[in-house]
Amino acid sequence: MKGLAIFLAIVMLTLPFGNIIEANEEKATAVITFYGVGREREIRKEMPINEAKEIMEKMYEMDVDYVLSHLGIEMLYDDNNISNYMCLVFGIAKGIALYTLDLSFFFIALAITGNAFGAAILTAIFAAITHLLPFRLATPAMLIGVDTGNIKTVGIKGVQSIGDEGDMMLLGFIGMVINFFLPTGEISPLFIAGYALAALPNPFG
Repeated sequence: MKGLAIFLAIVMLTLPFGNIIEANEEKATAVITFYGVGREREIRKEMPINEAKEIMEKMYEMDVDYVLSHLGIEMLYDDNNISNYMCLVFGIAKGIALYTLDLSFFFIALAITGNAFGAAILTAIFAAITHLLPFRLATPAMLIGVDTGNIKTVGIKGVQSIGDEGDMMLLGFIGMVINFFLPTGEISPLFIAGYALAALPNPFG
């Protein structure tokens, strides 16, 4: 599954970043074009040919952190306050994915009981039933909570991620989500690889 995530990420990298290596006999110039909303920014960095080749190899290996840091681009965030659009989402972690049906059930339970804690308990039981089918291929809205691990997004706002004890809301997701869940306090494995219209902070706090 990790191999699939890396493969999809390599494909997606062609969207937010364009890369060209212009080389002479001794040095090469890395040209990175970043496409944002209503703007376009080009970064050029001259380096030895060997270093340029190493960066190209790291790009093929999907080592995003290495490539960005060696080009002097600070675009990777792990502050659990994510905000990205039209993005690839991929990662492996331990956590929970609450799908559209789970979220809808929570609001219905909240309206009926008038008690947030009681609604959360009922939703946990309901989510255990919906997660008997552990994978999803598409969902209009999904709330992801990570206990340990890291989930990255690559989109028009660059590369952002959530790490341990982070969460985010995905809107318009298409891809693959695999998540097992039991309402026993046991943290379940979570795998995700796909595209989302938006990756936003958890609106519930």
